[in-house]
Amino acid sequence: MRNDKQCEWRDMKKRNSALQLFIATHLRRSLDKVKTMTTRSIINAVKNNKLFGCVECDIHVPESLREHFKEMCLIFKNIEIRREDIGELMRSYAEENNVMYQPRRSLIGSMKGDKILLATPLLKWYLEHGLGVTRIYQVMEYTPKPCFKPFGDAVSDARRAGDADPSKAIIADTMKLVGNRYNDKDFNFVFYYYNCSSYGKTITNK
Repeated sequence: MRNDKQCEWRDMKKRNSALQLFIATHLRRSLDKVKTMTTRSIINAVKNNKLFGCVECDIHVPESLREHFKEMCLIFKNIEIRREDIGELMRSYAEENNVMYQPRRSLIGSMKGDKILLATPLLKWYLEHGLGVTRIYQVMEYTPKPCFKPFGDAVSDARRAGDADPSKAIIADTMKLVGNRYNDKDFNFVFYYYNCSSYGKTITNK
């Protein structure tokens, strides 16, 4: 979202009393009044279910737990992989068959993630199982509500009605198209967020 739209939103929040009432009754979040948060306070808020949203952070599996998690690495990420990064057996295979002569981007399981964006329920699970967070870059807080539930229910109800009554089939097919469109790559939700300092909250890594 462009800066002019962000400024327009700020102005509306100051001048529109109906919007102010809606925000006060529907969009209040637990950290709205917090101006400064340390890394420790953010982690505690995640653990105590006081913070819902996403956290961009550096996270790792401690050395003492690597043997425990070696069968299934916990942290999934997309990275560029070279022949030098893979094991000796597969490196020999790649050289013999002339594959991976250039780095390729792949999804892997890892013991660490740098600047990785995690949903707070997953981050909480990681923390409860002993993973360590060394740095937090930014936090995005959301209201934990299924905001598209009425839309999803309307699509599902229309499709069920079409199955039960052939005269409503055209409505069901139309709603199917509408529902699929909302899941299509061409439908772009524009999410925007401020970094923590410009939003009025500062993260200090302590």
